[in-house]
Amino acid sequence: MKKFLNSINYIYSLVVESYLNKTIVLPENTVVIGDRAFESVSSIQNVYMGSGVTSIGTEAFSSCTNLKKVVCANETATIGKGAFQRCESLAYVSLSPQLEAVPQDAFYLCTGLETVSMPDGIPKICAGAFNGSGIKNINIPQSAKEIEASAFANCARLESIALPADMTCVSANCFSG
Repeated sequence: MKKFLNSINYIYSLVVESYLNKTIVLPENTVVIGDRAFESVSSIQNVYMGSGVTSIGTEAFSSCTNLKKVVCANETATIGKGAFQRCESLAYVSLSPQLEAVPQDAFYLCTGLETVSMPDGIPKICAGAFNGSGIKNINIPQSAKEIEASAFANCARLESIALPADMTCVSANCFSG
């Protein structure tokens, strides 16, 4: 895999699609992926975050229709609203144990989503996080105490979900539709 822009610390929006490879490996010194940085870039299929990536902006990868796999760095603490929404080919996501929450609409309408690796450490799943996704099975980490409204709404293929015994809040309509 070829490293992408080895000396960049912040990736702004409007990245030129023709420059990008199908697989992007963000280097260790990349810290922030800005809002809408890769929005609608259809050539991206795989994204591997370097250990320096601590923040992924709002809608940073939204509507990347051919994106199949995302591996977040263990240091990623924040992901913006709708960061991966409408990525219908997205099948696998590995989240960071440092993540403050799975954000609102993060994987909204990711109809191809099958596997989400959600490690212990994530405390909350926000409203609509997986709404309309193709997720079939999910294990909510023991650290999660709250699932907000519609987090798993309209997940027609959802067969099973494992919740922690000490979950404190499962909001209304969390699994509706």
